[in-house]
Amino acid sequence: MKLPLQQFDFGRLAETFSGKTLIRHGERVIFYRDLPGEIVPRVSRLRMMGIEEDLRVALVGENSPEMLLEMAALWQIGAVAVPLNYHLPETRLRQLTEMLDCRLVLCDPDRRGAWGGIPVESLAAEKPGQRVDLEDALTAFDPHRPATIIFTSGSTGEPRGAVHTLANHLHSAAGSAANIPLQPGDAWLLPLPLFHVGGLAIWVRCLLAGACVEIPTSKNLIGEIATGRISHLSLVATQLKRLMDEHPTEAALAGVKVLLLGGSAIPRALLAEGFRRGWPLVTSYGSTEMSSQITATRPGGSWQDLLTSGSVLPGRELSIAPDGEILVRGETRFLGYFRDGRIEDPCDSQGWLHTGDTGFLDEGERLIVSGRLDNMFICGGENIQPEEIEQILRAQPGVGEALVVPLSDREYGAVPVAFIDCSPPIDVPHLQRQLRKLLPGLKVPRHFLAWPQSPPRVGIKLDREGFRNLAESCLQPGN
Repeated sequence: MKLPLQQFDFGRLAETFSGKTLIRHGERVIFYRDLPGEIVPRVSRLRMMGIEEDLRVALVGENSPEMLLEMAALWQIGAVAVPLNYHLPETRLRQLTEMLDCRLVLCDPDRRGAWGGIPVESLAAEKPGQRVDLEDALTAFDPHRPATIIFTSGSTGEPRGAVHTLANHLHSAAGSAANIPLQPGDAWLLPLPLFHVGGLAIWVRCLLAGACVEIPTSKNLIGEIATGRISHLSLVATQLKRLMDEHPTEAALAGVKVLLLGGSAIPRALLAEGFRRGWPLVTSYGSTEMSSQITATRPGGSWQDLLTSGSVLPGRELSIAPDGEILVRGETRFLGYFRDGRIEDPCDSQGWLHTGDTGFLDEGERLIVSGRLDNMFICGGENIQPEEIEQILRAQPGVGEALVVPLSDREYGAVPVAFIDCSPPIDVPHLQRQLRKLLPGLKVPRHFLAWPQSPPRVGIKLDREGFRNLAESCLQPGN
């Protein structure tokens, strides 16, 4: 699919969607026609601080209109926006900004601490006082330059900074729109952080369609939805479960056209409950490197559709390697990882990115994701894919969530151990008997541990290494 990227500029957006709402945050409303007055002074301020093409600027703050508008101003200049996880300790944030050679940090006022020698400005700072001529100020710019660096979750090691162009994000948005219609007047809620590619993707989708980004003012999702303004919603499994637990009615999502699910595998029990309620669920498979969604189901899909990750979206290609690894490429594929001042391209000679995920395409060309190659371990000579066991565990009555990790064992090398979230408490011997009917003996977890009150996480994903360390600690002799 060819997108007329040369026609994308903020001035054109301001004219085309003039009276439509661009951003809403509580009582604050910004219209598309306001874009020149919002972006141009920010561009002027950034240039006064020495920000030019290709320079990197860190953004550290919760979702806000300022975060979105500063990001747009950086793109207008040709600079690179680096949204960072504001939950990280300041020492780690400083390490990341130094590693990326950021020339400026824009942060929430309460995060203005010691950033080494890097200049710091508040995201809420007043715009420049001098008069700025807005006429014809927002011109077209090169969308193929590096525009963002988004850090991967790091669930399989040290997080890596993935470098994208604005063209990558635009192609991602266009492919999403081919599957999930989005139009002026629609509003997509932004409960995902902008340092996560799923959050950033919402911003670009709305820009491309003339839709509104609705920034929550609280964690009360139903309260946001109850305003009647929300048409589209993106959630990860944890948020979906919280929504169901707190609001167990079929009508809770009245007015919502699409509920896009991503981030990781969605437990089958959650999908079943959402489907029973008639909620407009869409399951998907994506990655930071591919600028968010790669595959997705159609809105209003069948139950069998929801059990898959859907079909490949426009602008992407997908292939399954002989060993079952999922390979991807296309117009949404990133430039590479930023390392030591340059961009390293990890793709093979044919442009395929090796995802590390395993899966297959069913008879309907829908993707079924099996797990990750680096999660697999060997028990007594047999390959153990934790995700296979987790899927079966989640299907058992009373089990809400499950995660399986290897535990070192002298005889077998490693044995599976399961963390389960269940209410009421489950009869473990009975559960093991049920599992032996469904799994080979070596795949039945040797131990079952209670789901931790604060599960280890990296970003929005569960941290398997953290769970493994927890298991080793709990099951050491004498504990």
